[in-house]
Amino acid sequence: MNRLLGIFLVFAPLSLMSFGGGQAIIADMQHQVVDVQHWMTGPQFADIFALSRAAPGPSTLIAALIGWQVAGFVGAVVGTLAMYRPRWWSMRRSDGGTRPRNRRYGRRSSVG
Repeated sequence: MNRLLGIFLVFAPLSLMSFGGGQAIIADMQHQVVDVQHWMTGPQFADIFALSRAAPGPSTLIAALIGWQVAGFVGAVVGTLAMYRPRWWSMRRSDGGTRPRNRRYGRRSSVG
């Protein structure tokens, strides 16, 4: 459980700092994962980074791969949620009241 909490505590703050896309936090991610937490070596991080760039999908896929390396499948899930959930929550909270008050209207307008 300690590693899962560690994964969350590393990736959640990075998620909130990733203005400009996932590439903006790769150096900080490498510092945390390799130098601070010692979850992997520099060459291992480089291999995971190369794999994340070669695979289709978002550049922050690396969080799932690091989570997988550190704590298996559950680590991958925690890494992914820690990378996306705080950013989603902050955007959701900062909508400025632009959501329709009538939920039925909101559902119908989003369907078409």
